[in-house]
Amino acid sequence: MEEETIILLAQEMARQQQPILTKLSSINDTLEKLPFKTNRSLTVTINLPRARIDEPLNAKYSGRTYLWLTIERVDNAFTYQLGQLGDTKSEPFTAAVGASLFLHEFTEVYITNAAALGIGVILLGWRE
Repeated sequence: MEEETIILLAQEMARQQQPILTKLSSINDTLEKLPFKTNRSLTVTINLPRARIDEPLNAKYSGRTYLWLTIERVDNAFTYQLGQLGDTKSEPFTAAVGASLFLHEFTEVYITNAAALGIGVILLGWRE
């Protein structure tokens, strides 16, 4: 094939693919404008050798509202309360491995425990 023929064939193929590329570009533009929603989580470790009474975990961040909580580890007994919107607290919950709370809106977790060996691990989740 002559060089000119190859160039003409390549140009024709590019012309035929142009509508497809335009559609793909349009789809990408639409996807970039969709709100970015991702599940996020924060793991908090509590050292239980120190006694606490309604002590916050210091998990409160500006504008963050937690939606779920899972107890991952409990070496010794402790209770927790949720700091709900409007600065009210929930009733105390006794920590048990695998216990979960879903669809609760809270901004902080408060811990009460007697001094004992071990740790507690809580997983907090929210949507961004």
